[in-house]
Amino acid sequence: MSSPRPEAERLGSRSVVLANLREALTVVANVADGGINVPFVKGAMQIAVQVIDAAELVRKNKEDCREVAAMAAQTMLNLIKPLQGKDEGDITEALRDQLGDLQLKLSEDEQVLDSSSILLSSTPPPMPAVFHGREGEVSDAVATILGTSCISPSHLAILGSGGMGKTSLALAILHHEQVKEHFKKHIYFVPCESATSPEQLVSHITSVLRVQKVKDQDILTCLDIFLRAVPELLLVLDNFETPYHNSENTQQIVEILGRIGCIPQVTIIVTMRGDSTPRGTLWGVPLYAGSLPPEASVKTFADISQKDAKDPKLSQLLAKIDHVPLAVTLVSNLAKVESVSNLLRQWERRKTAMLKDETGNAKDNNVEVSIEMSIQSKIVEAQTDALPLLAIISYLPDGLLDPYSEDTHPGTQKWGVMTSLMKGREDAVTALSRTGLVQKTVGGFNTLSPIRQYVLKQYPPSEEHLRILEAYYINLLCGSHPEHHSDIHHHLSVEAGNVMWLVKDRTQNQSPVPPGLLEAAYNMSSFLHKHFRYDEAIQMLLQALQGYEEIGDKHGVTGCLESLGDIFCMMSRYEEAALKLQEALQGYKEIGDTHGVAGYLWSLGVILKNAARYDEATEKLELSLEAYRSIGSERAKALCVWHLDEISRIKGGGGHTLS
Repeated sequence: MSSPRPEAERLGSRSVVLANLREALTVVANVADGGINVPFVKGAMQIAVQVIDAAELVRKNKEDCREVAAMAAQTMLNLIKPLQGKDEGDITEALRDQLGDLQLKLSEDEQVLDSSSILLSSTPPPMPAVFHGREGEVSDAVATILGTSCISPSHLAILGSGGMGKTSLALAILHHEQVKEHFKKHIYFVPCESATSPEQLVSHITSVLRVQKVKDQDILTCLDIFLRAVPELLLVLDNFETPYHNSENTQQIVEILGRIGCIPQVTIIVTMRGDSTPRGTLWGVPLYAGSLPPEASVKTFADISQKDAKDPKLSQLLAKIDHVPLAVTLVSNLAKVESVSNLLRQWERRKTAMLKDETGNAKDNNVEVSIEMSIQSKIVEAQTDALPLLAIISYLPDGLLDPYSEDTHPGTQKWGVMTSLMKGREDAVTALSRTGLVQKTVGGFNTLSPIRQYVLKQYPPSEEHLRILEAYYINLLCGSHPEHHSDIHHHLSVEAGNVMWLVKDRTQNQSPVPPGLLEAAYNMSSFLHKHFRYDEAIQMLLQALQGYEEIGDKHGVTGCLESLGDIFCMMSRYEEAALKLQEALQGYKEIGDTHGVAGYLWSLGVILKNAARYDEATEKLELSLEAYRSIGSERAKALCVWHLDEISRIKGGGGHTLS
């Protein structure tokens, strides 16, 4: 048995197979009048020929449509053999009905396939009806493709993640008055979303440009002759990532782009997912389509929804979706029938599942479809570590620090540790960047909110990877060398969001909680306390306190209670502080911790002093001073004396001495 042919060879030869089937059907249909007198058969064969013709012109899912056409043709050829010489009286009524159904089905297939090529028009799509916040980018693009006094005209690549409005930006550029004046009627827009082979790319371009194939000349030569014969021409290749990243022969795509790009009077604009320009020609400075400015998001929302943009919760809703243009557009359409408050509640519950319109099955009207297209691109699928790495980046709110960044300090080289199971991590992050799934930020890699939420729902990190993350942060907070403390503090200031999220998530989803994670939570609260981030420090302490109570660690419980008392004191919440410190005192007494008792007395004395209860404060501070004298802590004794002196000055009395 022969081995199956390679996929590329199979796809490349299918058009030849269809051509042969078409010819066979045509011949059979022409001679069938004398040999077949069965109703519907000849009509069905003629329609099968038309199905083949439509399949060759189709825009989307071309290979699947070719397969449908081939099956229809082969079915008809197989069908006529037993019907040779038969007439209507020789077949059953059931078979007659089935043949009628077959003709009807083939007619429906022909209509579907024929309608698929409608977007390959020589007339560009119109200017976007709603377009805000990109005026600067449009001006820069016009200067790039037309040239300025100091810059020669050049080709332009519009880059960015899916759903960022790259197509809308390209349309705004080609409809700019200066561009229309310069290129006149020679402005062409070629959708490349379904062009998954060099042949399909050329077919799309020649269809839009209305290039006719001349006898004895190949189609690329015909295209070259056409382009060199016209005055200056602007060619927009939209969604160029499809042929460039998903073709079986990228080099041929590069060569096609190079052939077109080298013609002096041709200017190319490509829109592509990712952060890098395609090979094949020289480009000007790329244009990166990012999130909309907040004010542009609000204007877009108001124009589409026709709702009051002054809703106090609107800015919160738009921030939740990171001002991603596609997400803003979809939310604005939903707001026609939903309140902003309700949409905000839906986001908290459904996340990206709500970001679609009433059809919701294409990348232009469904955020999840758009994201999934990037995830399933061949450049991502070729890297086995790409999806696990994307899951980690999505899991961490602050993303991953770049190991090669100047901001990465000694003792915090986490790249290799956190991705220790990923041997192809560098290639993986390159693939994710090139498809726009992750973005290079100052000092690291991150992703947009809609992508993050979708990935966490569909492709969450494995438990094995989560344990590696947990171990890394525990070591960072609990096991770092003293000489690296200043570096660790810098690192924590950058990654506080990651630590707090991991602690919250892992303490809620593990029982019992590992003691190392509880210690990390406690140490993180101390860092936040020192940086006056009291509310966040309290949250960390409450997480640690609950965990210590579950495992019965009295030392841990008592330490958390004392720290909570200290923070409440700093926040002037003296009654709450006193209650927590009283609980802490009881704990210290139970475990026989003299140092803890002394610390409690000092903290309570400070609270009473700040509440102007000076006599009670003096009593507690003197008890604390006596305890610290027995322990031998000079710094603590000095702090007690300082506060006692403050009280004496306020009351007009003498000072205290260290002894």
